[in-house]
Amino acid sequence: TMGYLQPGTVMVSPKLDDPFITGNRNIAMIKLGGSLRRHGLNEESLFQVLCKVNQERCRPPLPEQEIKVIAHSAAQYAPAPVNTYQEESDQTLFLSELLKARKSLPIIPYGTDWLNETLGGARPGELIVLGGRPGDGKTSLAVSWLYELAKQHVPAAYLSLEETREAILSRLAVMVYPDLHPKRIDMVDLREEDWEALGAFDRITQDWSLVVRDNVGFQVEDAHTFLDSHQVRVVFVDHLQQVARRKGISEHESLAHEVYGWKKLAVEKQVTV
Repeated sequence: TMGYLQPGTVMVSPKLDDPFITGNRNIAMIKLGGSLRRHGLNEESLFQVLCKVNQERCRPPLPEQEIKVIAHSAAQYAPAPVNTYQEESDQTLFLSELLKARKSLPIIPYGTDWLNETLGGARPGELIVLGGRPGDGKTSLAVSWLYELAKQHVPAAYLSLEETREAILSRLAVMVYPDLHPKRIDMVDLREEDWEALGAFDRITQDWSLVVRDNVGFQVEDAHTFLDSHQVRVVFVDHLQQVARRKGISEHESLAHEVYGWKKLAVEKQVTV
């Protein structure tokens, strides 16, 4: 077991077989930095540990400047409070209570059966990052999950920072009525039966607990105000790279700040992001 680490202590994680490859290196290192900060490491110690892990596990290693940004961002959060020593039996009981509490949280099914079978669904307080190249289907997967939530009357919000609200609603309409052709909707070259289907879609959505916004310049601080006025259980942000860049800091530091901010929001508001 790992004891509490005093600030300034350098802890080196064991080298694992699975490397952090291009596409998930930043997220993996951000998560590691947050975990180490909770155990009390200061910014300098975070930087030393992350540099070592970067060289051992990242393929290829991230630039040193990015590691500095991650360490600096993680150090802005307070470490976890020091717990007094407990007997082993108390520790076991404490863990069992934690697991029972987590099990009692409502599970939110994903949009596909294979994801549910593999991952078991999402829970409140979780931040889920979906990565991929342009055109890989990230938005399609997110909207399909949104559609499944709508059918189950789970309150959800979709904050689109790239596509318009009209485009997201069009994707949903095609899912409800597969005979609708996206190109005809885009060109507004619609047949009589298309207009009838869209009218029916509008009536269906009135019973859905969904909010779809296309907020250019949206930041995580805005989400706190948004969630105070909208009682939702799931929030989609599409996508993080489009979140308004903060003045005076680099793009990487801005992104790291947003990732930490959304995770903190998920925990505080007990929503899935």
